[in-house]
Amino acid sequence: MGKTWLVLEFGHEHFDAVAHVTFLDNEVMKSVFAGSLNPARLLTAISAYTGTDASNGRTLVFFDEIQECPRATASLKQFCELRPDIPVVAAGSLLGVAISRLSSQQEDAQPISWPVGKVDYLDMHPMTFKEFVEALGELRLSQLLDRDSLDLTSALGEKYEDLLKLYLYIGGMPEAVQAYIDTSLLAESRKVQLRLLRDYEFDFSKHVSTPVDSERIRENPRESERIRENPRGLALCAHADLTRDRHQ
Repeated sequence: MGKTWLVLEFGHEHFDAVAHVTFLDNEVMKSVFAGSLNPARLLTAISAYTGTDASNGRTLVFFDEIQECPRATASLKQFCELRPDIPVVAAGSLLGVAISRLSSQQEDAQPISWPVGKVDYLDMHPMTFKEFVEALGELRLSQLLDRDSLDLTSALGEKYEDLLKLYLYIGGMPEAVQAYIDTSLLAESRKVQLRLLRDYEFDFSKHVSTPVDSERIRENPRESERIRENPRGLALCAHADLTRDRHQ
């Protein structure tokens, strides 16, 4: 469960349809955004591509992996100013956005236009301890954490301590938590953690400056610490985010 899952669930619950456009390895839609960013033109193309009516105001337009198409980022300003009735959500990695903006600073690159003041941001974070406790079915214990009941929480200290140990091991990634809930096995949660770490290593490797650095990250995650020393590596500290048009 991540950004894409969350937006799709939100869209299916609150809108008639979702016009989902992902820019990862999507040369068709990238070419569409390479032309005019007039919302009427874009909505016509999005409707044809997704099989929805993206211009009716009841369809959520979802730009996924938007860091792969800087022109799509620039289009958010046009949607906000010219078609504020169209609900638009964009999701992607700030790591990719940061790298794209650095690349655009090269002499022969076209600058990326950022929609300043035209979007709202929603940062996604791992589950908190309270959310973790609730996910494990301990609703009463979770509710106590919201109250000023130090005497009660202290009396139940051993219970909270056991849950905290689980939380420190499993962490707050929803998929890892779900694996433990489904199996009651820490080993299953650990499998998810290791897979996610491997996925991140490969994702980070896309944004380094040379193939040698890319391979080093894949072979040894600790190399990412060394990569952070160069300007590109600073972007590795960026986190994922969900961006929404301000009119939503």
